[in-house]
Amino acid sequence: MESFSDETQEIIDRTLESINREMQRSKEKLFRSQKNVERRIEHAINRRKKSEIFRERNTFQRTQSHKNEEVLDSISDDEQLYILCMLEEKKITVDQAEMLLSSLENNES
Repeated sequence: MESFSDETQEIIDRTLESINREMQRSKEKLFRSQKNVERRIEHAINRRKKSEIFRERNTFQRTQSHKNEEVLDSISDDEQLYILCMLEEKKITVDQAEMLLSSLENNES
C-alpha cells in the first residue's frame, strides 16, 4: 500500500510541475501580447500626433502662404517642385522644406 501512495504522490508532483510550467508559459505569452498591444497603441498615438502636427503646420502655412507667395515667385518653379515632391514623398520634413526654400530665396537675393 505504501508503494502505491509514493507512486501516487509522484504522479501528483509531476502533474503539478507540468501545470506550473504551462501557467508560467501562459503568463509570459500574455505579457508579450500586452507589450505588443501597448507598442501598437503607442505607435498609433504617435502617428496621430504627427498627423495633427502636420495638419497644424499645414494650416499655419496656408495662412502664411500669401506672405510667402512673393518669396516663392523668385525661386524657380523646378526648384520649388523638387522640394515639394521630396516633402510629399516624406524624404524631408516640413521644417527641412522650409529651410531649403528659405535658402533658395536667400541665394536668389
